[in-house]
Amino acid sequence: MLLERYFVTFLILLSSFYLFFSFGLPLYATSGVIGAGFFPRIISTILFILVCYCFITMLRKKPEKQDEEVPQALVKQMSGGQEGFHKDIIIKQCILIISLIVCIALTNVFGMLPVIGLFMFLMLTAVQKVPWAKSLTFSVAILIIMYVIFDWWLGLTLPKGMFE
Repeated sequence: MLLERYFVTFLILLSSFYLFFSFGLPLYATSGVIGAGFFPRIISTILFILVCYCFITMLRKKPEKQDEEVPQALVKQMSGGQEGFHKDIIIKQCILIISLIVCIALTNVFGMLPVIGLFMFLMLTAVQKVPWAKSLTFSVAILIIMYVIFDWWLGLTLPKGMFE
């Protein structure tokens, strides 16, 4: 419980830091389209509000007391004998972080849309164990939505990498 409070406090400080620095970027460009500060301001504001909500609900929640009637052996057996961190969850989180770093590094080489599509497909199939047909359908649908929103609707150019 204490670790969660520290982490949420860290997220509050981080989101307020990003929110503060997002006000240094222009909200609109001189041509009237959205500027570099539009999305950072919105995302950091939403993050700040949600993390504050999480912090308030965490403070209101009473610490859970273990029922004295349930024997410890039964609790240990039902939890799989693990009381701390689950190794498979930690491994999945490490794979996700490493994949995100690789995704960011390859964006300028191969382009943003192909890298994000491949990242989503691999994460859904390998980490989340979603069937490959559903993963492929979802990844292609998201890529089409991203292309329509950023290229057509907003007129922004995403990094195209070697496809320029």
